[in-house]
Amino acid sequence: MNRNDLRRVDFNLLIVFETLMHERSVTRAAEKLFLGQPAISAALARLRTLFDDPLFIRTGRVMEPTSRAEEIFRLLEPALDSISNALSHTSEFDPATSDAVFRVGLSDDVEFGLLPPCCVVCVRKPPMSCWWSGAPIIC
Repeated sequence: MNRNDLRRVDFNLLIVFETLMHERSVTRAAEKLFLGQPAISAALARLRTLFDDPLFIRTGRVMEPTSRAEEIFRLLEPALDSISNALSHTSEFDPATSDAVFRVGLSDDVEFGLLPPCCVVCVRKPPMSCWWSGAPIIC
C-alpha cells in the first residue's frame, strides 16, 4: 500500500484495533472508547476486511490476537504514538493573552453554589471577565 492508498483507510479503525489489542474484549474496548458493542463489532469486521485476516479469535471470554494481528500491532503502535505526538504539540494556554470564550452551563443549584466563588476569582484575576446570561457580572 502506498501513501496515496491511505486515503481509503479510516484511522479510527486503527484506534479500535489498538484498543482491542490492549483490552482483548469487545465489551471493554467499547467502554474504553465510549462506543457501543455493535460499533466495535462493525469496526472489527472492517478491520478484518482491510487486513484480510480474522485478527482476533474468541477463546472463552477473551479475544486472542492472531499472529498477523501481533505483527500489525508491533508496526502500528509506534506509528500511532508518533501521530499522537505530532498532533498534540500545541502552544501553551496563556489566559492573559487569550481571547477564547468559555461558556459554562449550570443548573440553578450548581449556579447558586459555584457562581459566587467564580466571580471572586474573575475579579481578582484580570483581564478575565465573567458574564451571566449575557450580562456582565459585577461582584
